[in-house]
This record gives sequence, C-alpha cells and structure tokens, in this order.
Amino acid sequence: MSAASTRTVDLIVRNGTVVTVDSGRRVIAGGAVAVDAGRIVGVGPAAEIDAAFRGRDVLEASGGLVIPGLINAHGHAPMVMFRG
Repeated sequence: MSAASTRTVDLIVRNGTVVTVDSGRRVIAGGAVAVDAGRIVGVGPAAEIDAAFRGRDVLEASGGLVIPGLINAHGHAPMVMFRG
C-alpha cells in the first residue's frame, strides 16, 4: 500500500506487545492497533499497521502491553482478596 492509499484513523497504539482475543490468541511483540470512531480497524505488526494507516494521534507503547479492555476490572479485581 502506498502512502497515498493509507487510511487516516483516530488513533494508532504502536510498538507495544499486543495481546489479542482472536481465534489464535496471538501475542504480537512490536505490534500495533489502529482505532477509528471507537472501533478497532487494524491489528498486527507495527510495520504492517504503519503501512496501512496514518493516525491523527499516535500513542507510543514501547515496553507496555496493549490488551483488551476489562470492564470494571478496576473495581472488581481487588475484591478477590475478600472471598472465602
């Protein structure tokens, strides 16, 4: 895909370790995620996403994990300590 045919998206999160929930449960070191209008539109190696998308905002995630959202994990995860 040439630079002229790249799709502009709202956000690209790049260079993190991307943990997917696809059928293969892929973990992509040096991966990236493209997001547009609140929806994930691309997941893959950073070079592949960079070739296909241009982000209005780019978040550099080097050394970090890019994981699926965990609804209410902030409030419920610590409650494990109170079980039993």
